Amino acid sequence: MSQDYKDIEVPQMLEVCYLEIKGKFNMSQLTRNAKYEVVFVVMQPESRFGWEHPVTLSLDTPNDKSTSRKSGELKNMPADEWKELVVGSFTASGRGDVTFSMLGDDKTHWKKGLVVKYVVIRPVAYN
Repeated sequence: MSQDYKDIEVPQMLEVCYLEIKGKFNMSQLTRNAKYEVVFVVMQPESRFGWEHPVTLSLDTPNDKSTSRKSGELKNMPADEWKELVVGSFTASGRGDVTFSMLGDDKTHWKKGLVVKYVVIRPVAYN
């Protein structure tokens, strides 16, 4: 993945003690019964700090299937390199909204330096 993000408009976190990134999309745009995954594509600049605590990645589907996991991947992430954080996977049912989030709710530690290039919903390749 390209390290250059200055040619596109991307959100960059400056300094926060509470991080919440949320999104949703309608499954009607997806192929029914196909398996998909939701992935955040992120980067941290050299000047980052405060990522000692994991973030929570969550995925909720209309059929009440939810997944949530703690990810410490941001703690040791190399600077200035795009990285994929897989939120989770699901099988498209054809109707309803899928919601996803990244939550850093350790309110006692300030964080700095997270660039979100995009979130992708892509088919899972079968091997």
